[in-house]
Amino acid sequence: MLAIMLRRRAPVASFGLLWFIVAYSPVSNVLVPTGIVTAERTLFMPSVGIVLAGAVAALWVFETTARRGRAALVATCGLLLALGVGKSVLRQRAWANNDVLFDTTVRDVPTSYRAHLLRGRNLALKQRLRESEAELRTAIRLFPYDAGATVDVAEAYRRAGLCEPALPLYEWSFAIDSTLPDGRMGYVHCLSVAGRWKDTRKQAFEGMRYGFTREGKWFRFAIWVADSALGRPPRPRPQQPL
Repeated sequence: MLAIMLRRRAPVASFGLLWFIVAYSPVSNVLVPTGIVTAERTLFMPSVGIVLAGAVAALWVFETTARRGRAALVATCGLLLALGVGKSVLRQRAWANNDVLFDTTVRDVPTSYRAHLLRGRNLALKQRLRESEAELRTAIRLFPYDAGATVDVAEAYRRAGLCEPALPLYEWSFAIDSTLPDGRMGYVHCLSVAGRWKDTRKQAFEGMRYGFTREGKWFRFAIWVADSALGRPPRPRPQQPL
């Protein structure tokens, strides 16, 4: 409404507001859900419109202010600009690499489960498993209903050869999201290690239903092994996956 009202009196400000509306609408979560609340990358284009409208507002204030007030206005704007540039320059250090980024994020928002989740995943890639487990467990404690977080911890246990503590986490993960493709092979593997052949067979079928297509051969072999262990009628042995 403001953009329409200003189209004659302040066409540049009107254009800036319309620019903002058009650029921000696709990522605003109003028209369609985007999966994120907001992110700096979604604000680059919309900010152009805000700067245009803000410049028109600043010019109007400058022109309607007495000479002494103008000097104060220019000084204030200059100070804010310098502080903003300085903050931006200092903040760029956080983007040096993933280690710095995730460490900084955890320090900035220690109550964010996603910050701990991302740092835990990064530590797992570097084989720093104890630290990774601590971060992922913090993430789960802050928000225990993200199946991706709990399955990450389970996968870390499984890779370390510890299926016993991994199984409850797999079960919790797939109870939250039964269609989750990640971690299904690890779950089936740990069930077979525990000798739970009926569950192995069931979850292998679930894996063929919801898992990644490339894992189908592995799940078929797991079903054949489970059938053999359960004494079911023999089937042709599938090719053993590498």
